[in-house]
Amino acid sequence: MPDSFLQLRGYQDFDSPGLLFNLNEDPGQGINQYELYPEKIESMERLIPENKAKGYLINKDGKDPIETIYTWLLNNEN
Repeated sequence: MPDSFLQLRGYQDFDSPGLLFNLNEDPGQGINQYELYPEKIESMERLIPENKAKGYLINKDGKDPIETIYTWLLNNEN
């Protein structure tokens, strides 16, 4: 992201290979939980391609399907 956008929106760059946010508790996406939940990342890396192949990640309800999966995984910890 350009520095000007980061400053304008108050965002920060995260030094991690990916991003994972709990949108229920952090809708502004300020706390990257990627490194805190490696088991969720692993689970998502399996679920996303499997579900795309089945046609389940089609946006039917106006919600971002990837955000829906992230939120579900965060809220359904084992």
